[in-house]
Amino acid sequence: MSSDIIKTCEKLATQKKFKEAINIYLGYIKKFPNKYQIYYNLGILYEEIEDINNAFRCYFKAYSLCQTDHEITYNIGCLFHMKLSDMTKAEFFYKKSIECSPNDKAYYNLGVLYADQKKYKDAKAYYLKSIQLNKLKDEAYYNLGILYEDIKDYNSAAKAYEMSLHIKKDRHDSAYNLGCLYQNILNDPNKALKWYKLAIKNDPNDVDTLFNLSELYKTSFKNPAKARETLKMLIKIKPDDADAHICLSEIYDNDFHNYKRAKLHKKKYEEIINQPKKYK
Repeated sequence: MSSDIIKTCEKLATQKKFKEAINIYLGYIKKFPNKYQIYYNLGILYEEIEDINNAFRCYFKAYSLCQTDHEITYNIGCLFHMKLSDMTKAEFFYKKSIECSPNDKAYYNLGVLYADQKKYKDAKAYYLKSIQLNKLKDEAYYNLGILYEDIKDYNSAAKAYEMSLHIKKDRHDSAYNLGCLYQNILNDPNKALKWYKLAIKNDPNDVDTLFNLSELYKTSFKNPAKARETLKMLIKIKPDDADAHICLSEIYDNDFHNYKRAKLHKKKYEEIINQPKKYK
């Protein structure tokens, strides 16, 4: 009986009919109030409709009925972590989840929690435990990269970002961070160029990557034509980018001696920076 109810509600959930699924579960638990799985599923549905109070209530009811389910304790930890910013309780329930059954999700979230608190040694240990259980956890490698940057271990950061891309080739953030590392810290323009190109392939509309790439062409490769081309691509995406306009003005002025174009872009730059702020 409960398996049929669960299948019906899961189907409704895939159709985004969350409230219908909730009503079916609520009717069911009136008859069978000790089914912890139903309370757990209700908690997930309440999260989907952003009803956090009822999500908590259902997860804790599930927890009171079954304290050995690692998914229940993990989800409670997530709510304390992401919704209430109660890190002490989040830590407790993540560790409880691991106690019930070691799992990469709880290890990973503990890594995030400790990294945010600048407890880098603990964060690193939990990221690595997460990877040990799930070698394809690209986000753990990515966050390890950020951690290594924070502690100024830049070569390890590069390796971690590269591992995240080895697992998930379309990670724009890892490619972008590698570009920044090789451009600004590890001083390898060719590798910076390689990673920025991949970042743009993964997200052609990212103006930060385009701007950094234009600077790389201009300063490291002494190629103002490529820098100009890249800035023009950026302005097509974001016409009011003041930095792009002033850089284009300087390139037209200093490298191409096209003073008319330089003046146009400088004028646009001044218009943008002098615009009154828009208040929401």
